[in-house]
This record gives sequence, C-alpha cells and structure tokens, in this order.
Amino acid sequence: MPFPRTSKSLSERVAAELPPRGRGLRGVRKLTCWALAALAACWLLWQQGVGNDRVFHAGSISQAHQFIANDCARCHQDSWQPLKRLVSFNNSATSTPDAACIQCHAGPQHNDHPSAQMAHCAHCHREHHGQPALSAVDNRFCTVCHTDLEQDATAPLHFAAQIADFAQHPEFALLRTDVPPATDSTTAHGVHRVAQWSTDGASPGWRDKSAIRFHHHKHMQPSDPRGLPSPSGGFERLDCQSCHQPDSTGQYMRPIAYEQHCARCHPLSYDAQLELGAPLPHRDVQLVRDAMRSRLAEAFRNMQPADTASTQATPRGIPGATGTAPILPGELDWVNQRLVTAEHVVFGKEAKGGCRFCHTLEERDSGLSVTPTSIPDRWQTHARFNHASHRLLDCAACHDRATGSMTTADILLPGIAICRECHGASASKSGQASDRCVECHDYHDHGQNTLAGKLGLNLEPVDARPGGGAPPDEAMQP
Repeated sequence: MPFPRTSKSLSERVAAELPPRGRGLRGVRKLTCWALAALAACWLLWQQGVGNDRVFHAGSISQAHQFIANDCARCHQDSWQPLKRLVSFNNSATSTPDAACIQCHAGPQHNDHPSAQMAHCAHCHREHHGQPALSAVDNRFCTVCHTDLEQDATAPLHFAAQIADFAQHPEFALLRTDVPPATDSTTAHGVHRVAQWSTDGASPGWRDKSAIRFHHHKHMQPSDPRGLPSPSGGFERLDCQSCHQPDSTGQYMRPIAYEQHCARCHPLSYDAQLELGAPLPHRDVQLVRDAMRSRLAEAFRNMQPADTASTQATPRGIPGATGTAPILPGELDWVNQRLVTAEHVVFGKEAKGGCRFCHTLEERDSGLSVTPTSIPDRWQTHARFNHASHRLLDCAACHDRATGSMTTADILLPGIAICRECHGASASKSGQASDRCVECHDYHDHGQNTLAGKLGLNLEPVDARPGGGAPPDEAMQP
C-alpha cells in the first residue's frame, strides 16, 4: 500500500542544487497590470487638471435637479467618501449628506424604526442614474428592511413584517377575514378610521362604520327596466358615474353631497296638508325645525283676510334694522299644533320618508341630533391610488361587488388579487404594470412637510402662507 503524499515527501523530490525557474509570463502580466493602473491614474489626474470633471460622473442628472447640474458642490459636500466607504466598509459614508438635501427639501424622516434612522437620503434616492424622478425608488431599497421588520423591532408591529415583493404582499387590511391587524382602536393603524371589526353574521370581518343607510343594489338594479322615476319627469338610469365623480386631480372621488347627488330623486317634500311649502333644507335638526316654524307661520298669514294685518299695531323699530312681523291672534297656537304633526312626519321613528330614512337620529337632553355620517373620502390611509391612471377600466372591473351590495356595512374595495391581474410578474393581462412599492406607498409622511428649506424656497401653497401669501412686510400689518 503506497504511503500518502505529504509536504515532506514532496520536498525530498526537489534537488537542492537545482537553480530557481524564471517567472516568465507571470512576471510580465503583473508588470502590465501595474503599468495600466499607473496610466489610468495619470489620465484621471490630467483630466482633473484641465477641468474636465465629466469623467467622474456616474450618469446624467435627474430632471428635478437639472438646474444645478453644473454645480456639483451644491450636493457633494464631502470628498473621498466613496473610497472611505470601500476601504472601511462603512455604508453611512456618503458624499451627499442629509444637510445638503434639506436645504431645499425640509421633510420628515421615514419613522422611528432603527434601520430608517440610520439611512441617509442618498441611500434610497440615487442620483446620476438617469431616471426621470428620484422618487421612483427601486424595491430593493424598501425590502432591505421590510423583508424582516421583526428583526430589530422595539415595539409590537401593527403591519405586515415580511414583504419581499408584490407577490408576497398580504391582503388589504380592510378585506382580511383572519385575525385582524391591531383590532385595538387606540393604535395608529388607519383601518380604525373607516371600519370596525364585527363578529356578527356568518364570518367575522371589517365593516363600514359610516352612519348612513344606502342600498347599491336597489339604486343600480331597479325593478323597472327604464330606471328610477325622476321628479322632473321620466326615468333615470343610474350608474357609478351618477354619484362618483373624480376630483380636480383625478386621483380620488369627490365626497357625496345631498344637493348634487341625492336631492333630484329624494327631495325633502311632504304632503301639502302639512303646509310646509317647498322642500325642506338638508341641514341640522334645529335649522330644519326653524324652517318648518317659519313656513307654518307664513301659511297662517296667507289664510288671513287682507285687512287683518293692517289692523295690527306695528311697534316702532330701530331705523335700518330688519324687524319681525307681530304675531297675529291665534297664530302661535295654530303653528305649534301643526308643528307637532310636522315634526312627527319628518323626525319620527315611524316616519317612512323622513330623516331616519337615511340618517341615524340621537335623542339627547338638548334635543334631537343627526349622527355624523363619517363617510370616508379615502379608505386606504397608508397607500395612495390614482383613478385617472385606471380610466381605461370599467368601474365593475375592480368594484365587482358593488351592484350586489344590499347594506352600507359592505366594504366594496377590490382585493389585492384584482391588482395582481395587471401589476407584477404574475400579471395575467397584457401590458404588465409596475409593481414598485412607491407606486402605492410613500416613504415619508408628507403631512409633516414644512416645504420651506434653508435656502428660502417656500414651496407651501399661497393660501397656506402667513398673510395668504402676501410679502413679509404686508403680512405683519394688522
């Protein structure tokens, strides 16, 4: 059996008097590398000496910073930081400190997460990459933390802790039927602003907590094929656009207003026997009661003979002031008697077409009051959406459950599965849409923006500035 080869056995095979072998090609290759490195260093020094700093640029400037494209020192305030980052493996070393950014962009940090506090603006917003907008951050800058938020969390998390890409994004909180995220309403989770957790019915889940009664199915699928009867005559076929119109930006829908969307089919008109005249105003209970009293008093006066009012002594009033007509004999009793009937028809619990038809009325010591409807203008408070970008789609393509909804408690937002049909690598439709995190999420809380950098560039809207945008000397004047 042969012995194993060892370093000692191999060294005994080499004769001590044998001359060393020349380095040959290995030495030439090493010398060539050093020579090329020296030539490159000399060329860079020569370019810097002649003032050609374009050789040091990593790429073109973004569109937002084109006006300072020739002023490199405006952002690059620290020298040799890339070399320091390479040698010391210190990722916090950057040639563009945060102080250079907040001169124009005086905005808040991401949040109190330790990883976010260590990050710099330039870590996520990479300049010289030719992108049109620095806000179009790549997903890798988000998932570096959000893939495992629990690793260094200092407090209980109320959001998903592991999201590596859009394919792993959990279902929207409002549509989850498993253990809800942060059912405690004292948390900062925005789901509590628009919904409440309910265990009633066949399955638990989030329910719309708006204090309004509405029936999508009855409005969009009337029994009459012609549509709903219109007070102005004929019939009207309602669709989504009848009530939901986009705002000036096209991103979200305008709030529902009674005068614009409801009054034409649901006027606050009552039987002529009540002597209320024109439709009542859609206002607070006390204002509606005052309007009824005023109209009943006017109806009583219209029933009196023409010479009755002239026989009443008119007290002398203040010149220029609007006076009230004197109360006629029997007017107060007549008005109060009919006001009881009118209030029962309008506010009563048994009223078929009164305020309770849509609203919830609360009886308090001070009287009746209408519970605020609290219809949300935005549902996804931790994300953004743009309806204008989806204008080629029909409303039912995303809100497919709207036409069959029979209760206000139904949340009619589309699920994330509908979003994945167009967005992401698994999109089933042609023309795959972007699945970047920043398409729907903001890194910064822009509600805390001051929009007034140290350079004096006040980017606040004119009407939000002191004095309504007037010059400083005029704003200080009383």
